[in-house]
Amino acid sequence: MSAALKDLRDQVERMLDEADKKAGSWDEDPSTWFQRRENEARNLTRRLTSAFEARIKDDWQGAAVKIAGIRSTSTQGLWGAVRNWLAAADKRIAAGGSS
Repeated sequence: MSAALKDLRDQVERMLDEADKKAGSWDEDPSTWFQRRENEARNLTRRLTSAFEARIKDDWQGAAVKIAGIRSTSTQGLWGAVRNWLAAADKRIAAGGSS
């Protein structure tokens, strides 16, 4: 399972990196940054749900992401929850893929 989880983890990381690049930085255009980031969050949600049957909740209270039995949360929204999911996947991989 560890190799499959590593591959899945790498795919999720690539999707997050792509969304980050598309959203751009605050410095590029502060007036539209929040809208770009929101648009990319919606796109990332669709991509993760479609590709990995992810369960995602993202609202004013924060976000939760569950992919492949690994669940993570963040009060900083989807971006933080996905980063926390990556960290949780890393821990599971380091433990040999066990629950």
